[in-house]
Amino acid sequence: MNSLNNNNTVSDPLVEDHPNDINQTTLLLLPNNKNKKTNTVMLNNNNSYSSLRSTASDNTNTPMFWPYQDDELLMSSNNNNTNRRHNHRQNSIVSFLARSRSNTIISIKRNYHKVVRYKHFKKFMGMFIASVVIYIGFTLAFLPRTSLSRDFRRIHFSTKFTKPEIYRVYLDSLQQNHLELKRLSGILYDEKQKKKYNHKFNHLFNDNELTQFTFNYLEDVLHLNPKILKSESLPDTPTTDTISNNNIVVKSELSLWEDGRLVHQTGLQEPCLDETSCNPKALPGYIAFSGNGTIKAQFVYVNHATFQDFQDLVVSNHIAVHGKIHIIKIINEKSMSISSQIRNSINNGAVGCVFFKDDEDDGEVTKSNGYKSYPNGPARNSQAIQRGSIYDGLMMMNKNNNIDIPVISLSYYDVLPILNKLSGVGIPLGSKDVANNNLFYSGPSNKTQLLKIRSFQSDNSIDSVQNIVVNIPGIWKDEEIVVTSQRDSFTVNGFNSGFLIFLEVARGLSKLKENGWKPLRTIKLVSLDGESVGKMGSSSFIQEIGNLKSFIHINLPPDMVSGSQFHCQSNEMLRSLLEEASKSTPYGSVEGNTLFDNWKSWSRINNQKDVEIDELDTDSSSLGFQTLLGVPSVNCKFENNKETDAIYLKNSNYNSKEMMEKFFDPDYKTHSSLSKFVGFLILMGGEREVIYYDYFQFFQKLKTNFLNKFSLTTTNVTRYAHVQNSIIDVMEKLISNSIQLDDYNKLLQEQTIIDYPWYQFYIKMNILFKIKRLNNQLISLRNVFLIMKMKDGFRKNSYQNTYDFISQPNNFKGAKIKMLGKLECLLQLDNQADIEDYLYSMLLKKLLEFNQMIFDDILAYT
Repeated sequence: MNSLNNNNTVSDPLVEDHPNDINQTTLLLLPNNKNKKTNTVMLNNNNSYSSLRSTASDNTNTPMFWPYQDDELLMSSNNNNTNRRHNHRQNSIVSFLARSRSNTIISIKRNYHKVVRYKHFKKFMGMFIASVVIYIGFTLAFLPRTSLSRDFRRIHFSTKFTKPEIYRVYLDSLQQNHLELKRLSGILYDEKQKKKYNHKFNHLFNDNELTQFTFNYLEDVLHLNPKILKSESLPDTPTTDTISNNNIVVKSELSLWEDGRLVHQTGLQEPCLDETSCNPKALPGYIAFSGNGTIKAQFVYVNHATFQDFQDLVVSNHIAVHGKIHIIKIINEKSMSISSQIRNSINNGAVGCVFFKDDEDDGEVTKSNGYKSYPNGPARNSQAIQRGSIYDGLMMMNKNNNIDIPVISLSYYDVLPILNKLSGVGIPLGSKDVANNNLFYSGPSNKTQLLKIRSFQSDNSIDSVQNIVVNIPGIWKDEEIVVTSQRDSFTVNGFNSGFLIFLEVARGLSKLKENGWKPLRTIKLVSLDGESVGKMGSSSFIQEIGNLKSFIHINLPPDMVSGSQFHCQSNEMLRSLLEEASKSTPYGSVEGNTLFDNWKSWSRINNQKDVEIDELDTDSSSLGFQTLLGVPSVNCKFENNKETDAIYLKNSNYNSKEMMEKFFDPDYKTHSSLSKFVGFLILMGGEREVIYYDYFQFFQKLKTNFLNKFSLTTTNVTRYAHVQNSIIDVMEKLISNSIQLDDYNKLLQEQTIIDYPWYQFYIKMNILFKIKRLNNQLISLRNVFLIMKMKDGFRKNSYQNTYDFISQPNNFKGAKIKMLGKLECLLQLDNQADIEDYLYSMLLKKLLEFNQMIFDDILAYT
C-alpha cells in the first residue's frame, strides 16, 4: 500500500526501509499536462519504484528535472551511490575483497578531465605567449625610425610638439597681435584709458601701481607665476641722498648773469604740446645722480667733452677750462656716454656741467632742410630736453661713483642765448648754430659773464628696486636664457616700446605652455625697475641671482621702435642665431619678406658683405651681463635711417604715445614683428640641442679689432711688434681651430634630427652625451676670458669679482662695449708698462689657454 505523506508523495516501503540499497537513481519525467498533477516515478536497482506526487499550481511553474547529460554531474552521482554501498557493506568480507570498479572509473574520468583542462590551459598559455611575442616582434619590425630630438621631446612633453611645430604655434598665437599691442598701449599710456581702468601709472622709478599691474597681467592673464624680487641693498649706488621714489627732481634752474644783472633765465621745462607733455606732473630737465647745490661761475663750451676735445682746448690752444662751468653737447649715443663726458670734464676742472642736444646727428630730417618740427612734423623740436643719468652702467666698473658737482640738461632753444655770448672768443669747435649759420666758439666767458646753476634732487635716497621675474623651467636647468626689459622711464608717461614687446613675448610663451610645451632650457623673463636712472634693476638682479648658467642674454630697450631700419647690437658669437631668427620672422606687406631682408638692405648701403652687427651700448642692461659675467648679449631694434625717418626724441616729455602713433608705428605692426622675432630668438636659441655659439665669427672680428688698434700709430706698431706677431699667430690658429669646432657643433646638431631604428638607441644616447659635454665645454671656453678682480672691497662670490677683459668699454668714450676696449684706453694713454702687461700677461696668455682647450678637450675627441 502506498502511504500518502504530508507532501502528497507516494513512497515505496522498500525505498524507505533500505535507503542505502539504492545504487543508481534515474529520474523520468512524465509528460506534464496543463492543470493536471504531475507524477514522478523513481526507479531503483531492483526495478521497484516510488512515486512522488507533486502538485502544480495553475499560476506557478514546477521545477523540471531532466536526465543528466554532463559527465561530471554523472560522476558526482555515481560517487554518491558508491559511498552509500560502501557504508552498507563496510563490515563485509566481500567488501574488503571486492574491487571498487566504480571508483576506478570515476578516478580515471576525473584525472582525464584534469589532464584535458591542464592540456587546454597549457595550450592557451602557449598560444598567448606566442601571440605576445609575435605582436612585439611585428611592432618592432614596423616601428618607425625616430630622431634624438623627437624622442627627447616625447619623453618630456606632448608628442605633437616638434621644433618646427613649436615655432608654428608661437607664430600662430601672435597673429593679429598688433591689435593686442595697441590695446595694451592704451591701458599703459593713454590718460583716458587709465582713468577708465582706474590706473595711476607714472612710469617712473619705483612706480608701485605699474609694478602691480605688470605682476597681475603676468599672473592672472598669462598664468606665468611671476615673483617680485625686492632688492634692499643696491650695488655701488651713490651714498648721498639724491633721488626720490616718486618725484625725481624737486627743482632745477639755470640763469645767465652779466655785470651782476640777470639777463636770461629758464626753468628747464618743455612747453605743453601734447597730452603727455601737458601732464601737470611732467618733470623739468635733469641728469639723475648729479650733485645737489648751487654754483655760479664763468662758463666754457667744450664741444662733446671727448679726450680729443680737451687735447685741442687745453694742450694745443691753452684754453682755460679749469674752475669753469662746462657746456657740453650730447653726442650720438653710439659715440660716447654722458657719464664719460662728465668724467672727462671733471678731470679737467669742471665745477658744473650743462648738457644740450641739437640736430647735428639727425641726418636729413632737420628744420634747415624744410621739415617741420614735432608735433607738426618729423624734425626735432628745439625745445625738447634729453635727460640722462650720471650712473649709466660705467659706474658699475668704478668704485668712486659719486659726482658732487651740479649737472643739468636743457634744450637747444635755451642754450643758444648763452653760447652766443661766446661768439668770437676762443677757438671754433666745428659745431654751429644751424638756424643762424654761426660757428660755436669755446670761450671762456669773461669775468663779468657768469652762469648760475641750481640743481636740487630729492633728499630721499634709493633704498630698493622691485624686479619682476618669470621663471619657465626647462628640461636642462643648468643652461638659461635671460630676457630683460625695463618698465620705468625718465619722464612721466614716457613711451616704452621694449616693455610692450616684453609683455607680448610673455603672452606668446604662455600660449605655448597652455598647449603642453616645456622648454629645453630654462627661460627667465625679467621686468627691471630703476634702469633708466642708473641700471639699478639689472645690477641688483645680476648681483642677487645672476650666474654663469646664463648662456644668452636678450635685452629689449625702451627705444626698440625708433625708426625703420632693423639693426642688431650683439656679441659676434650670436651672429648665426640672429640671422636664422631674422630670416624666420615675416616683416612688411610683401608676402615672403623677412626682417633679414630689411637688415640686409641696410647693410648693403654701408658696403657690408654680411649683415652688420654693431657693438653693444653701455647704456643698456647688456653691460652687466656682457662685461661682468661674460654672457653673450644681444640688443636689436629699429633705428633711424638718417634719410626719411622722424627724429626720436629720446628721454623727452615729447617721447609719448602720440609721437609713436603719429610718426613711427601707427598700427603697431613693427612692434608685432619685433615680438615675433624676439620669440624666435628665444626658441631657436633655447630649443637647439647644441649651444648656438659661433666662435669663428668671434675670432675673425677679434683679429680685425686687434690689428686696427695697433694701426693707430706707427710707434705702437714698431714698439710692440714682437708680441703683436705672437698674438696674431695664435689668433690665426684659433680661427683655424674654431672652424673645426663650429663644424663639429653643426655635425652634432645635424645628428639630432637623423632617424635611427629602435635597436640603435645606443647611438642616440651617445649623441646626447656628446652634446652635453660639448655644451659644458663651450661655456667653459667663454669663461676663459673672465678675469678675477683682486682689489679689496669686493664681496665674496659677488658678480663684481669678475669681468670679461675682451669686452670692455673705452672709459674715455664709454658709449660702446668694445672688443679690447681696455687695450684701446691704454694705447691712448701710451703707458708702455701697462700695455706690455696687458699684452703678455692677459691677452696672449688667455688666447693660448683658449686654443689649448679647443685642441685638447674638444677636437681631440671629435
